[in-house]
Amino acid sequence: MEQVQKIDSKLNSIELLRIIGVILILVFHAFYFLDKHCEIYKYCRTGGYYVELFFIIAGFFLPNILYNKISFKKFALKKIIRLFPIVFTVTIFVNIFHSHLPLYKLLPDFMLLNSVGFYQNIVLCGFCWFLYVLFWVCCFYYCLLNFIKNKEIFTFIVSIIIYASLIILTNGAYGHNINAYQVFNTGVLRGLAGVGIGIIIRLHFYNPNFRKPKICHLIFTAIEVFILAYILIYFTLVPITQAIQNLISYMIIFSTIVVLFVNNCGYLSMILNRINFYSIGKYAFSIYIMQTIPAVFLHITKQINGYTYVGLYLLCSILLGVAAYHAIEVPCRKIYKSSMGGGGKALVIIGFDWNIVRLNYEIC
Repeated sequence: MEQVQKIDSKLNSIELLRIIGVILILVFHAFYFLDKHCEIYKYCRTGGYYVELFFIIAGFFLPNILYNKISFKKFALKKIIRLFPIVFTVTIFVNIFHSHLPLYKLLPDFMLLNSVGFYQNIVLCGFCWFLYVLFWVCCFYYCLLNFIKNKEIFTFIVSIIIYASLIILTNGAYGHNINAYQVFNTGVLRGLAGVGIGIIIRLHFYNPNFRKPKICHLIFTAIEVFILAYILIYFTLVPITQAIQNLISYMIIFSTIVVLFVNNCGYLSMILNRINFYSIGKYAFSIYIMQTIPAVFLHITKQINGYTYVGLYLLCSILLGVAAYHAIEVPCRKIYKSSMGGGGKALVIIGFDWNIVRLNYEIC
């Protein structure tokens, strides 16, 4: 495939979408764990669909590997070093204080294999299913991007994958721990569809340098404001009984806002891309994972209901996420960067030298 223009993975408008997404998903999970008889239980129950936007964003940035010419070993190692430590920490915590499972039953989680098909067990760290799916789906599309050189053929194959995934999902198999037709895990299907759409957007709908007439900027601005307001209002105030249950509708909404924001189509996206949202958005990953801890503790107590529960859930998740970012994610990133030093050669996964890891960790 022809060379792809590199994009800064820290687009501020996209970082804003990540921030909004994490907050909406936190609120969704907080309301989900509330007592069903609570009067506010029915609200904020559609936030789970926002995961699709995270898949689309991941797919949009994935073709950067073609520009950087990253080997599969380096690509996989980078993601493993980022994902495994925090997943390991949270999984051990949940098992000690809640699940009490024998260690051998934790292997699918440690190997990032849970919720990726053939394995029907519910993932121990429930919120981690997204990370497991994202890792393997990105590995799949990495191979596809590197093996299929013709852009049109690649687009055709990915379009079929997206279509097939959405057809299965929209016919009653939506979720993340269900194996449709005994093989295709629904979480993986969501990942295949979302990441695939993100890649298609990148290859065919990304052109920020295209000059647009002023009237187009005004029209696009109105669309950006409408969609952003729609997302904020719809995912928080619309009761679940009145919510749209069609996954394709959400995919269209999320794809549209991504295309508008990355291309600076309207004045709103132009303004947002000049504001440093990365300083907050960088915590999104850790906050998403660390919400597991307040979910376990607050669910065990079962003495806090209503808005107090939601407020504590959000506060604890954010504080733990920020702490985990600095205590786990940053040191792991430094380990990865130092291991890639000396000409950029990656460490071999098999036969990994843990003495080097310890040395790098002490230096950090």
